[in-house]
Amino acid sequence: MGLIHIVLFKLKPTFSVQTFEQASSSLNKMSSHIPQVKHSSFGKNLTQRGKGYTHAVVVELGSMDVRYRFKL
Repeated sequence: MGLIHIVLFKLKPTFSVQTFEQASSSLNKMSSHIPQVKHSSFGKNLTQRGKGYTHAVVVELGSMDVRYRFKL
């Protein structure tokens, strides 16, 4: 069985649109560059329950053993 890892972000208001687009593209393409990543998704928090977190990245790793390579 694989492992789902979620990272929450609080982006600063000064974060530029260009930097955001570059980061979003890179995070969504992680599986193209890191063989152990089966899928990745980056997006905006759409709820009022985010406790200040504005965005998240969700990464699916191929196995539980892979987590040690990423220090999870």
